[in-house]
Amino acid sequence: MDITDDEAVAAIVADVAQRHGGIDVAFNVAGVLPPIAPMIDTPKSDWDLAINVNLTATWLCTKYQLQVMQAAGSGAIVNTASSLGVEMLRPGFAPYTTSKAGVRIVTQTAALEAAPFGVRVNCVSPGTVATSMSIRPGETPEDRDKRASALIPLNRIADPNEIIDAVLWWASDESSYVTGRDILVDGGQVLHR
Repeated sequence: MDITDDEAVAAIVADVAQRHGGIDVAFNVAGVLPPIAPMIDTPKSDWDLAINVNLTATWLCTKYQLQVMQAAGSGAIVNTASSLGVEMLRPGFAPYTTSKAGVRIVTQTAALEAAPFGVRVNCVSPGTVATSMSIRPGETPEDRDKRASALIPLNRIADPNEIIDAVLWWASDESSYVTGRDILVDGGQVLHR
């Protein structure tokens, strides 16, 4: 589905809630990284792509998930921000960092609005993770690992399961008294900012 389409998102959330008798946990993770380029060389289409997929889609999913959860009086939403954004900036990443910083603000606003209904909204901010999204054009996974590891105090990139562990904690009752917060899972990468 097109996660930037208001009607499509509303329909899928309603369908999931109907089929499963509600929504207890939602993890909003879709994201894109447009080509890295200075702002003066970035086409508007790259800006629009990052804002639409990373920020608008997260807002839409959160909006419709909150409607279901608030009516039930419970639930947990976990959005995916990034270590690039509020915590750290790099030249050439303006569309991505702006969209991911926005995810953090959407998360905090939603948390504030949803708290009286018993719904928690938090986010996870990964650093460099061993996924295809972190591989630059022309790089192999090994090239990516070498490039990125040099910038990370723990001297390695994250395994996707390490991000999932943080998400599962947000989704669990172990974090029942936490809302509007962000877990940075980056191996210490932002310490080099």
